[in-house]
Amino acid sequence: MVCVLSTSIQRNLLVTTLLFVSMACSLDTEKLEEQGLLVQVWEKEGLVAERPAHSFGDLEQDLFQATLNDDYDRVVQLLDKGANVNAHNEQDEDLIELAIRRKNLEMVVLFTRSDTEPSADALIQAIHLQDDRFWRHLVKQSPNINQLSRVGSTPLIETIRWGDPNMVKTCLDLDARIKLKDSRGMVATEYLGLVENIGNFPDVTFNYERIKEMLDAKTGKRP
Repeated sequence: MVCVLSTSIQRNLLVTTLLFVSMACSLDTEKLEEQGLLVQVWEKEGLVAERPAHSFGDLEQDLFQATLNDDYDRVVQLLDKGANVNAHNEQDEDLIELAIRRKNLEMVVLFTRSDTEPSADALIQAIHLQDDRFWRHLVKQSPNINQLSRVGSTPLIETIRWGDPNMVKTCLDLDARIKLKDSRGMVATEYLGLVENIGNFPDVTFNYERIKEMLDAKTGKRP
């Protein structure tokens, strides 16, 4: 008797096999992404926030437009009518991300009241906003700091690239995984050597020395 596995079962078995392989060696993330498997591997390891089912009808279309227009009252009305607060638009952007992009803190607070966990993309957008009120509010929601963003970065890596020791400390306090690899196969400590400081802070060397001390303390590495 020949047992024929469905395509979905075969794919799940392949992903599971890849996870076992990943324990022994580094995966070629570029090839996995080309094969449409990278996100599935991350999801299996719990590194990517589970995307809610896309429910994007007229209510959600109006909800995104109202958010884009900074129309708080209209957003409240649409949510009361049952609009899906977890919807994503065609760019896979959620409402919290859109509100951050609009620099509308009131709207961000509203959306996070709806048990919506900030995504890695939302956290990273807040890091780059140069208005730490957004970052401070999001981290108070106890988000999963070990998520990978759509482009495969992590909040910890982005705070290091941004060059803000206080933000790095917040990530570490939320148990950010220092050895978590991004889509380039790099871990957080490897970005220290680049000293990119894309946040344009005045004392680059001082900031990176502080960040290195915190990472060393977290990993138990002696100076």
